Amino acid sequence: MNSHSFRSKGPELLQDLADKVKVVLTNYGEIQDDVAEALGVEVAEVMAKSWGGMNIYVPLGIVVRRHRKALEIWQDFKGDNVDEVARKHGVSTQWVYKVIKVMRAEELTRRQPGLFDAVSAGDNDSR
Repeated sequence: MNSHSFRSKGPELLQDLADKVKVVLTNYGEIQDDVAEALGVEVAEVMAKSWGGMNIYVPLGIVVRRHRKALEIWQDFKGDNVDEVARKHGVSTQWVYKVIKVMRAEELTRRQPGLFDAVSAGDNDSR
């Protein structure tokens, strides 16, 4: 189905999906509008074939968005710029401190395994 007939005959939800895909593709780089539009229609048609007729709940993705924002805050934090980071991200300084505390703990865990994790792994090797 070409883009024009999809626009005139396609269901509103699928038209909206095609539009959103087009926007994402054009925001990502050197994709021409007509190619992005064709890909948007293609994605919408694939979704219609895969999920057509189903009642589908689409989660808001709050946890993913919150984690992405925490990563951005962590990357912007330089050690002495809490106020600047808070202003940039539109959050309180207390929130920035909380994010820093959590992200430091995650990084420490990633870099340095726990003492008992190493002992348990060693015990299993000797058996």
